[in-house]
Amino acid sequence: MRKNKLFNSVKLDSFQENIIIGSLIGKSGEFQNFKSGLWYFSINHSYFDLVYFNYKKLLLGKVVEKLSFEGTFDISKKLSLNTKTSKDYDYLVNPFYKRKRDGTRSFSIPSDIENYFNMQILAYWYMDQGYIWDIGEENTIAFHCKGFSTSDICRLKNLLEKEYNLEAFLRKKDSYKVLVISSNSYYKIFNDFVSLILPTMYYKLPVKGKRIYLDENIFKFITNRKV
Repeated sequence: MRKNKLFNSVKLDSFQENIIIGSLIGKSGEFQNFKSGLWYFSINHSYFDLVYFNYKKLLLGKVVEKLSFEGTFDISKKLSLNTKTSKDYDYLVNPFYKRKRDGTRSFSIPSDIENYFNMQILAYWYMDQGYIWDIGEENTIAFHCKGFSTSDICRLKNLLEKEYNLEAFLRKKDSYKVLVISSNSYYKIFNDFVSLILPTMYYKLPVKGKRIYLDENIFKFITNRKV
């Protein structure tokens, strides 16, 4: 992370920064403009990702200001949290939300994304938007890029290739683009990468060409855990 970050009333540690940046890239979170110069970060998940949602909530700790739950338990329902509103997120807002001519901002991957990225953020991105690539060679993983501009996708692809020495391929699935990581590259980062994936998200990981499905006990753990 950048060394010259601002230290203000809302002080994020490196774990909290990773969650916010990982959720931004994984499209499970976004900064919301409360009013001029004031921001809060909002994270949204379905009840199916209850344990993952709770993990983020736990690490964000006192930065969380508001929780909301949509109805009773149902995997199609939504969980959400908002952080405290503050001006002190500027060092994260500014690189990821470019100001347009009309004064509004739009999300984009910064040109120096390598300064804001690490293996933990890659893991958050995968837990949010990753899945097993079923087409072609076994043991490949892919990242949904729905909602990203072409330039955003190229920056992420270049990041994976240059900074992490991974083979990344741009593919199309249905009507949107995905980034596919080759099996050789997956094995190259396997130990470090898998150690950062929550056990309840292992079903997204390929092992010898097969998916790891949630067994009955893990499913019960997810559905019975209280927020």
